[in-house]
Amino acid sequence: MKKISILLFPVLLMFIVFSCKNEKTNENNETKVTENVTDSNSDATLQVIYFHGTNRCATCNAVEDNAKNLLETEYSSELENGAITFQSLNMEEEQNKEIVEKYLISYSTLLLIKGEKVTDLTDMAFQYAKNDPEGYKEILKEEIKENL
Repeated sequence: MKKISILLFPVLLMFIVFSCKNEKTNENNETKVTENVTDSNSDATLQVIYFHGTNRCATCNAVEDNAKNLLETEYSSELENGAITFQSLNMEEEQNKEIVEKYLISYSTLLLIKGEKVTDLTDMAFQYAKNDPEGYKEILKEEIKENL
């Protein structure tokens, strides 16, 4: 029985580490930007896409909920006229396979996409969304302003 427990511990640990990214922080709060990623959407539209798994932790939910709340309160007219779009996509569903592969998504991820510019806000989102939602919204708001 001890051998089984010893063998299962690393598997359990790996599952915890890869199932949710909420332990990873970015101390200097920089965002990663990947250039030259093509997108079929117009260069005039800013896409906010949150990729998540089927099983979600409190931090995963906070990333989505706070992003939606910010967009609905601060950018409602931009959402209505199509200048900004928001999508929450389950990366495990077959219908999202193409976009998941396009952006090389393998865990919960928050992206801002404008034309060929892709800004990855995942580290910042998971650092702040649950424990400092107002700080998260402020940083997200600044990134949205830069991309509009």
